[in-house]
Order: sequence, then structure tokens, then C-alpha cells
Amino acid sequence: MKKIVFIGGIHGVGKSYLTEKISCHLGIRSYSASKLIAMSKEQDFTANKFIESIDTNQDQLIQSIQLNTAFNESFFLDGHFCLLNTHKKIINIPESTFLAMSPRAIVVLFDSIASIKSRLAERDSIEYENDLLERFQDSEIEYAKKISELLKVPILLFDVTNGDFSDLSCFSRIAFDSL
Repeated sequence: MKKIVFIGGIHGVGKSYLTEKISCHLGIRSYSASKLIAMSKEQDFTANKFIESIDTNQDQLIQSIQLNTAFNESFFLDGHFCLLNTHKKIINIPESTFLAMSPRAIVVLFDSIASIKSRLAERDSIEYENDLLERFQDSEIEYAKKISELLKVPILLFDVTNGDFSDLSCFSRIAFDSL
């Protein structure tokens, strides 16, 4: 059985960066949900973060996890609890995705809206409204808490501002049965 720690957060919060750091530190493999979906679709994602077919993408994610990871592999998976559709509406990822994935623990990254906005502008050359990013981040956190309760798994809310990975390392060790 796969042992997954799901690391969530909105675009630009630093999921991939932090996941790679903690993955190297603990010697545990990591995957990006968007890259797994892109592999399944055989196409890359664009800088535009507005998703047309959220449900279809999540089905492809589950399929890609099954095809591209070992049966008993332990790994980090960075992804989202909510996404923006093509109308800039915040949409929750279906509960069925998390039920199928069955993560052992959840980490949700958050940061100041100004920092996130700056990273997105620099990385993707897209300006997001503060209000949209704030609602997006609040929705991400609240829905992650709901998924944690549904799955009865521990959750860690992690403020990336301080850059102290020790809490995340300790939490991950516990989630992976102390490695």
C-alpha cells in the first residue's frame, strides 16, 4: 500500500520548492500532482492556472499515481485542495480524489498574499487580484481541514514565511511511521 503525505497550498505558495527540500532531507521521493497529470495527458501545463476540466484531471492524477509509483512506495505529493476554473471560480477537488489517494497525512502551506502574488508575477508573469488570492488560500485551508476530518488523518498547517522545516520534518517522520 502506498504511503502518501499530501502537501497542498495555492499556486505560488512554494509547494514544489518545499517538497523538494523536505524530500531530499528525509530521503523520500516526491511527486507533483500537475506533473503526474501532464504525464497522463502527454502535455505540459501552461502558466495559466485556470483549469477547464478539474474532475477529468483528478481522475488522470489517480490513474497516474497508480501507474507511476510502486505498490508500497512512501512519497510526498504536492497538489491542491482547490483550483481555479476558467471563470476564476474556486472549485474544490472532489472528495473522491482524496478517498482514492488515501493520504496518511496532510500538510497545507500558507504564506502572505503579498509574497504569493509576487512569486506568481515573477514565475508566471500573471497578476492576480489580492482578494482572489486571499479567498483562494482561505478556501484551500478550510477544505483541507474538511478532507482531514473525512479521512481521519492528521493535518499540519505550515507557515512558509519562517522557513523552519523542523516541524515539517518531524510531522513527516510520524506520518511515515518514523522512517
